[in-house]
Amino acid sequence: MSESQAEQNNQASNPIQLHFDEEIEMESCGYAFRPITGFELEIDGSVYMYSDDGSFEINLKGGRLEKGTSIAGLQDALTADFMEDVDYYDLDDSGIDSVGNTSGFANDIRFMNAEEEGRGRSMICSPSINQYFYMLVIGSSAAWEQDGLEV
Repeated sequence: MSESQAEQNNQASNPIQLHFDEEIEMESCGYAFRPITGFELEIDGSVYMYSDDGSFEINLKGGRLEKGTSIAGLQDALTADFMEDVDYYDLDDSGIDSVGNTSGFANDIRFMNAEEEGRGRSMICSPSINQYFYMLVIGSSAAWEQDGLEV
């Protein structure tokens, strides 16, 4: 068995177990979140978390939803901003998803970056009439197949 096959088998038998730190309120953005224990955390007008091994990245944004703004169009624009440094990405509408009690639109993401294939999901919702919350989670294809929807 090759080293990469052994690593994949080990990952398959050890699914990710997430633990969360204390809640952080993003008052100016209109949401609160609990960082994933062990993930690096950067906060600068939005939230960016990533796993130590680089297999997962998470982006959270929120704010005022301007009158007349298409929530689906905003989702596509925010995803394009985050994915601008990858070689290629594609979005597929995956229907409705929810965060807490708020439903929103979800897109599945497939991308290529430096010959590495990745997958992910973005979701946007409008918790109130003039507010949006956006979340994007991406990872390597192998990590996504194992733990992506759990993250």
